[in-house]
Amino acid sequence: MSRFKNQTALVTGGTGGLGESHVRSYHAEGANVVIGSTAGSLSKATRLAAELGGRALAVRLDVAREDDWTTAVAAAEHTFGTLTILVNNAGVQNPATTIESTDRALWDRTFTINVTGQYLGIRAVTPAMRRAGGGVIVNIGSTMAYGGSARYASYVASKWATRGLNPERRPRTG
Repeated sequence: MSRFKNQTALVTGGTGGLGESHVRSYHAEGANVVIGSTAGSLSKATRLAAELGGRALAVRLDVAREDDWTTAVAAAEHTFGTLTILVNNAGVQNPATTIESTDRALWDRTFTINVTGQYLGIRAVTPAMRRAGGGVIVNIGSTMAYGGSARYASYVASKWATRGLNPERRPRTG
């Protein structure tokens, strides 16, 4: 199939279970894919890109680093000409713990990756999408964004926050 022929998708967290699934699905539908991966998973991203062939590229992308976003977007445009799809998939979940036992550094890391990372991605890809004549941004959330869990406060709160990153597309209720 070729629903995404002549489109380029950048997928963050592109080597995890859900991320790799996004990469493979977009590629199977004809898209060029840019596999965003942290330095620790870059070899896996490189192997996946080699397996998929010429329409795939692995890039180091720590979603919390603005410079990495700049480099990833530039690589996508240099390699494929345009960037038209962003799948903001990268995310982390905290270990099960009560709020009073949640370390502040863990709280900050969860928000930095899950919320700030999506914000930086939206900000970084928007000019490229305008140059391409348009595009789409998919922010991956969680069912936890609709109902909490006592031992996952930082994760739940971060996923609630990501719902607000696209206020024009909020789900309708009632």
